[in-house]
Amino acid sequence: MNNELYDKLKNTSRVKTALADEIMNEIGLRVVSQTYEAGDYLDDETALAERYQVSKGVIHDAIKSLTLKGLLEARRGIGIRVRHRRLWKLLDDDVLSWMISSPANIDFYHQLMDIRLCFEPHMSHWAAERATENDLANLDKAYLALVNAKSNEQVTMAMAVFHQGILQAANNEFLNVIEGVIYCALLVKSELAGSGKVLNDSLFDCYHALYLSIKDNDGKRAAELSNQLLNTELSNS
Repeated sequence: MNNELYDKLKNTSRVKTALADEIMNEIGLRVVSQTYEAGDYLDDETALAERYQVSKGVIHDAIKSLTLKGLLEARRGIGIRVRHRRLWKLLDDDVLSWMISSPANIDFYHQLMDIRLCFEPHMSHWAAERATENDLANLDKAYLALVNAKSNEQVTMAMAVFHQGILQAANNEFLNVIEGVIYCALLVKSELAGSGKVLNDSLFDCYHALYLSIKDNDGKRAAELSNQLLNTELSNS
């Protein structure tokens, strides 16, 4: 379910129209879930084409895509080998989506939060200083959705849209590369919470204060509150 929510947030779809994309998705999931481990060799393209009942051209395109994402390496005369995780393009939307398809992992969550702590306080600071009227209107809608959210899924989606609003209000297009990290962290946290509350009173108070600081154009305060919010989220994990 998490990868479906991720795709919804990223405005993409895991329902692929091309056969090569479908095969890429299936093999990618197997690599990320460690059905295939680093150093393992996949069957050759002919055998894979027979298994999936598609042409070798389709398999070739799927393997090429996975190679570009860093998951595989294919060498003529040697074969198709799974690469070590450290070589994957972890910020790629497909790779992130496959990663959150696996059971929730607290270490993975903490790594995502490390990245968020590096960037989001600065992002909030810039949002407070640079937000346009349209940015603030979008943040108003996101905050209202958070206030009215009921289920954990609704809350998680509302939190994600709120952070998306801050990212957009920062008006720095290079920050877009961490959008997927934010979504992944929130979705993994939701899964780790299980039937427990994703948003408790202390965390909601942090969201409320951060929202007001950005509306008040108080960049320094927004950065402090963003850091407080993330650490509050971590302390509840």
